[in-house]
Amino acid sequence: MVHEAIVQPLDHRLVVSKAFIHAHSYLTKLNNLMIWEMEPSAENMLVYI
Repeated sequence: MVHEAIVQPLDHRLVVSKAFIHAHSYLTKLNNLMIWEMEPSAENMLVYI
């Protein structure tokens, strides 16, 4: 359960917010990028899970 909910979607990913990617658009070329509407804080990651 943990593997499917957390490890698979987040393993080796760079999680950033849309606001961050707006300021650093060159990162969109990365294959392991995951863009969230919200800041990827510990609290928001718990909401994601």
